[in-house]
Amino acid sequence: MPPPDHQRLALAMEAARFDLWETDPVAGTITRQTSRNFAELGYIEHRITIPMDEFFAIVHRDDLAALKAALDAHVAGACERFCCEYRMRTKDGAWIWYASRGKIIDGDAALPGRRF
Repeated sequence: MPPPDHQRLALAMEAARFDLWETDPVAGTITRQTSRNFAELGYIEHRITIPMDEFFAIVHRDDLAALKAALDAHVAGACERFCCEYRMRTKDGAWIWYASRGKIIDGDAALPGRRF
């Protein structure tokens, strides 16, 4: 008998070295479903939810405005998918490039006035 769909998805994501995140733009939090990114960066995270501000604090300052603009545009409905490349600081101070892709799948497609 094949594994359930959620196990197959987890196996596929592991093989592709992808991480899965869920965000709550109203609450301003990120729910980490898997922890690959934080492990690669050298941070050991045991919390399920982190504030967006903590995430933004380790994004390179030269990339932060573009990241926030891409998030805002997607939440506002200006683009079908979120897409952005940016650097994140490792625990030892080095920078690693990340490519993030996303799509709103639950809730309102637009949240007027909400800023990340």
